[in-house]
Amino acid sequence: MSNDVKRVPMSTWWLAGTIAVAVGMVLILTRYMTSMPGTSHRGPVPLLTSEEAIVRAALENHVRTLAVTIGERNLYRYEALQASAEHIRQSFEQIGYKVQEQPYLIGQRTVRNIAAELPGSVKTDEIVLVGAHYDSVIGSPGADDNASGVA
Repeated sequence: MSNDVKRVPMSTWWLAGTIAVAVGMVLILTRYMTSMPGTSHRGPVPLLTSEEAIVRAALENHVRTLAVTIGERNLYRYEALQASAEHIRQSFEQIGYKVQEQPYLIGQRTVRNIAAELPGSVKTDEIVLVGAHYDSVIGSPGADDNASGVA
């Protein structure tokens, strides 16, 4: 029997240790970034107040308008894309927002961002930005993603 011991260079141990630490960090960060804070609700869902019921109905109406009445909306369904932009603009104006449109070209088609501002009355120097895209992917009415985000 030979007493020859195969030696592993220190750089190999360093590399293996570094990889192990990196993998551990990725696992910890992934867990942190994908977990929800707090605890989940348990038990029956409380009834909506009358104000909450009105908001729910309005949100449902917007989702139905975008996803069902207008339907798929993208550059291949350009008229529907324009109809959804118009619906959003009118909805903002009906509740008193001043609307700004930011048109830009994609190929030969003009599309637009729609912006509305509600100035704060308490923390006037702070800004909260809320955004959503109102187009949908080809073949989809976009109810779960785009329409619900816009509503």
